[in-house]
Amino acid sequence: MKKHIILLLLLLFSFKHFAQEKISIGIGTNGHMFLNTVPQSTKNQRIANSLQQVQLTVTLDPNFSESQVIGHFDFQTDIDLSKIKYLTLITKTSPLSNLVRTRGDKVTYFSSKAINKISRTLDFKIGGLKSNTNYWINVIISYDHPSYSCSGEITNEVPFKTGSEPIGRQKKILLVIDADLQNDTDVNNALSIYMSDIRKYYNISFEKLYINNNFSEKQSLYNKVKTDYENVSNPLRYIFFIGSNASMGVTKQYLNFADNSPLYTYYTPCINLYTQINLPEFYFDATTNSIHQKTYQYCLSAGFPITDIGNPIAQSNSYDIAFGSILPNSSIGKKQSILNYFTKLHSYKTGNLTFNKSVLFADTFRNDGGFPSSLASINPRWQSNDTINVPQKYGDFYHGSDFTWTNDYIQKLTNKSYEICFYMGHGDPYGHYFDIYSSTVKNLFNLNTMIFDFNSCSVGNFMAFGYLAGTYLEQGNTLFVKAYSQPFGIFSYNNESPLLDFFRNGEVFSDIGNREFFGDSYLYNTSMVSSEVHLGDPLLQLDPPCTQTTITLISPANNINGMTIQAYSNWIKAANIISELSEVKYKAGDFIQFNTGFEIKKGAVFKTEINGCQ
Repeated sequence: MKKHIILLLLLLFSFKHFAQEKISIGIGTNGHMFLNTVPQSTKNQRIANSLQQVQLTVTLDPNFSESQVIGHFDFQTDIDLSKIKYLTLITKTSPLSNLVRTRGDKVTYFSSKAINKISRTLDFKIGGLKSNTNYWINVIISYDHPSYSCSGEITNEVPFKTGSEPIGRQKKILLVIDADLQNDTDVNNALSIYMSDIRKYYNISFEKLYINNNFSEKQSLYNKVKTDYENVSNPLRYIFFIGSNASMGVTKQYLNFADNSPLYTYYTPCINLYTQINLPEFYFDATTNSIHQKTYQYCLSAGFPITDIGNPIAQSNSYDIAFGSILPNSSIGKKQSILNYFTKLHSYKTGNLTFNKSVLFADTFRNDGGFPSSLASINPRWQSNDTINVPQKYGDFYHGSDFTWTNDYIQKLTNKSYEICFYMGHGDPYGHYFDIYSSTVKNLFNLNTMIFDFNSCSVGNFMAFGYLAGTYLEQGNTLFVKAYSQPFGIFSYNNESPLLDFFRNGEVFSDIGNREFFGDSYLYNTSMVSSEVHLGDPLLQLDPPCTQTTITLISPANNINGMTIQAYSNWIKAANIISELSEVKYKAGDFIQFNTGFEIKKGAVFKTEINGCQ
């Protein structure tokens, strides 16, 4: 199987090695990614002949069984702790026997410092899990090797299933707002309308927090988020950053094993570090008024640090809270940008702004020509899809123009409406391939695309004036943009675009297509990294309550697990199944019709309401 590296990488992603050849990923002195392959380690090089002497136990958190587990690792005396270099904790939504890694995998690297050498244990929590979902968890123990350090042992796999959402428990969203907007009448009115739109249908509480742009207030915000996350009766599960005072510049260093001198230092514009509660990779340092990460390239060097000054968590993509943001940085000004966004958001949530149920694929590298019809066969929602016309795909390293591609992209976004534009290609803070810049986007006067998802370097760098992702959010009717603030990496196989995979069952756009909140869909189904930026309301969903006229709910596509409201202005025709411990309300203007196949499992709470949309 031929493997292609698509984009520049500044983060080390995990690879789980199951075959006879191992693959590692590293960073060269020029900042570019490279691959190494080495044979599997021999038996006498291993820590122990069997990992039966390592016991991994996982239990559901008694307070948050629907979203969090508690893990405990016991190292028996047969394991030589002094030889352990690092451990890789992997939580998957599919068993180990399925070699395909899904984007919802949570991967955390622990250095040996995380092990309690006296009790020979390691304890951890994993949050941000999806309710009523099967997971599998294991750990790879990696150790020192005379010439190569990626060898390791995989523990037995431990399966578990998360519980149901507790009936009646209210979740909280924290609105983090720039302090200079606290007494602004226009902004407060916009926020009141936003909260009212949500409260009509969802059991969500709101708290507004105003902060200034200084380190102590940002540290206090992080501490507050951690405390509120553990509130059993009203847990914090969403953050909406409005303004830019909560954004941070984070320093990340890879250190030399020999003398702890920095090998590479990266500066990462970051907004989502506040949402990483249980397994944080960054640390607030009050002595230097900074946030940092110090670690070693464990997989690329033999030996151990002369004096380990790294963080116990070397890297983690495990996030616990869904988030969204409005990070204005353009000539129209902060206040106007915020007001414009909430105006079109309210218009959408009240049914006055609509989008065609269609997807635009825009992969500048790989073959996505068959994706429109392929998506139509995968998901019934998106039946009229497009891709960009282009004479050829240029591959990874082409840095020129393609006028056919450019013109077709502009024409389609100008003349058609889409729910999703899914882009993959090179980029920087001010532009992406081919020849699309902030000025280009500003001229898309009829832009009516709801979501832009960019697998592209740095277009989300919100510290750059007029950054591209922010321009997309401000322009036209765009309501949500996912982007990255730094270079990052993605893989393709057999010269095929990976974009279609994001629409398959259990992936991010499958959940979005089932009307889940955007923030939850990205939290559960993507391997979020520190440079990931979500612009827009985390409580956005397709087909907001009472904006559609009639719906037919069928099984299994529309079966319900958890809390939800189905609200339509005319007619609900139901032939779906409501699982136990779910809390569901059907609201219709005229009729609610229960057809063959409709079932309410014992333990569910089910309510109906006529004239509910009036």
